[in-house]
Amino acid sequence: MSKRKKPPGQDEFDFGKAKAARDDGIERVMRGEDTFRDAIGKFINNLPHDWEGIFEDIRIAWYAKGGEEPHAYRCWGAVSNAAVRRGMLIKTGAMRRPTAIKSHSRPTNVFRRP
Repeated sequence: MSKRKKPPGQDEFDFGKAKAARDDGIERVMRGEDTFRDAIGKFINNLPHDWEGIFEDIRIAWYAKGGEEPHAYRCWGAVSNAAVRRGMLIKTGAMRRPTAIKSHSRPTNVFRRP
């Protein structure tokens, strides 16, 4: 007898529901992070126009300027998604590998500050 799980049903694959789940997760992880959200938003807005890099570069610069760590590591993903949605950062189409150990060196988007 096989102990493998059955493959997911087709109802597991729904783009609209996936986006809603992502947005809900972003909202939940950022709940209570108003001070951090405002401060990192100002920090990103103060990046030079035409700045290019990965979000890890923003994190490194943030910490170098004395910025505090958010309550959860996942806040960084929420912040990068929000910055793109608000037009603060634009994906260039290029990819680069971050150096943070938690990133597992997976390719990540390169952004540009418009």
